[in-house]
Amino acid sequence: MGFPLLSTGTLNALFFGVYGNTVRILSEGRDRPSFTDIFLAGCAGGVAQLVVACPVDLIKIKMQMQTGSSEGIWGKHFESHYRGPTSCLLDLYRKGGIRACYTGLNSMAIRDVIASAAYVVLYEWMVDRNPSPATLPILWAGGMAGVISWAMIIPLDVVKSRIQGDNPSNPQYKNARDCFVKSYKAEGLKVFTRGFWMMSLRAFPTNGAIFLGYVSSLNLLKRISGERQESETVVVAA
Repeated sequence: MGFPLLSTGTLNALFFGVYGNTVRILSEGRDRPSFTDIFLAGCAGGVAQLVVACPVDLIKIKMQMQTGSSEGIWGKHFESHYRGPTSCLLDLYRKGGIRACYTGLNSMAIRDVIASAAYVVLYEWMVDRNPSPATLPILWAGGMAGVISWAMIIPLDVVKSRIQGDNPSNPQYKNARDCFVKSYKAEGLKVFTRGFWMMSLRAFPTNGAIFLGYVSSLNLLKRISGERQESETVVVAA
């Protein structure tokens, strides 16, 4: 739990920083960015945050699993290997270098780039339809954007998590495609919707709070710096 908590600020700073500056560059000379600008900037933000997101997600999964390490008992019982997230990260690096710390990067990239683009487009669309967005509309738009964007890519999240949680010494899956095929053959299509309701329970309040925090902080910083004090609800860096 500690590692994701400490990294959340960095992840959101990377995502919103790259997103905001990219959408500003793409929409330069126009009053408002188009949804194409927002989509492309969301993709850029999704790519940027992978630098931190992939190893953090990998370590979180490794720490949560910590199953038997030998082939015969892998996944059968709890067996603590790591004193903490730093110990886990160092162990991954010793065994496979930087590459091992980015296990599942390809499937995570496909997941996050799609989700990030959908995330900001949905939020901007919902806010744009409200003539005077306030706290509750921002919370609602952010929460729904989080739920819908995650619902779109939850099959990819299942594949990504299975690859990252695989036995490193005797992996069951060769790549994302192999994981998808084997998972489907073993458990059918229903396997790719696992965790949907828990994801929704987490995504709505989390993303509502993220957008409200972003908008409120941006407005506060603008007032401190003496810029225009107009209400700012879109996630565009000023």
